[in-house]
Amino acid sequence: MFDNFEKTILSMQTDVNMIKMLLLLMLDNLKTRNNVAKFLSVSTKTIDNWIEKGILKKDYHYIINENNRKEFIAEKIIELKKNKITQQKEKQNIQKQLNPISKKFLKNRKIA
Repeated sequence: MFDNFEKTILSMQTDVNMIKMLLLLMLDNLKTRNNVAKFLSVSTKTIDNWIEKGILKKDYHYIINENNRKEFIAEKIIELKKNKITQQKEKQNIQKQLNPISKKFLKNRKIA
């Protein structure tokens, strides 16, 4: 009985270690504008626009590295994506709650 339990725990530990390695690879890949754009499913121009508008903030979402290039902070980019998905779900829930006349009137308008 305990042999199977021990094998299961060792297997889980191996899986967790693999996930950690994959996560580290992903985090390292989220340092460039191109990879951040792919991860967020937007264009590189959108990334530039977000920087200009202050949506992506210096020293929070990105830093300027020793080569004078923007280097994105993976944890903050992941957080941004999570917040973006949450906001989209909230907008969808608001749309579902509106009555048909309101939906028609607000069809092409932004919901805050």
